[in-house]
Amino acid sequence: MTNFLSGFQKGHFHILPLRIQMEDTDAGGITYYANYLKFAERGRAAALVYLGYPHKNIIDRWEIMFVVRKCSVDYLVPACLDEDLEIVTTFTPLNRVKVEVHQDVIRQEQCLVRLETTLVCVGKNLRPAKIPDELIEKLKTFSKIE
Repeated sequence: MTNFLSGFQKGHFHILPLRIQMEDTDAGGITYYANYLKFAERGRAAALVYLGYPHKNIIDRWEIMFVVRKCSVDYLVPACLDEDLEIVTTFTPLNRVKVEVHQDVIRQEQCLVRLETTLVCVGKNLRPAKIPDELIEKLKTFSKIE
């Protein structure tokens, strides 16, 4: 079920609005670098909710989950206290087990941070597991590749 907390779709992108809070910043009002990883996780989770596949449903239905295998972050421009940002997310299924996620943190059309994350699907035993076809097709909603 989608709601305003799960963001919105714009073309092939999922958008999650986010406001920088005091807890996100250092003493100078600049966003602490590690918080961008949390913002990215929120963006990925919100995109799944928007598609109708919250993490809990994926775990309960298929007994699988996504784990981060690799993450690359390019910090371009800092975000500051009380700024409104957008977390822009796309998914690229690479194969039956891996998905690449591209995310940009945007402030008024300017890219502040760019993240490239590789997710791996695993089962309860934490070994690689196949992503169901149904879920792969849904992830393509937010993909530039058909």
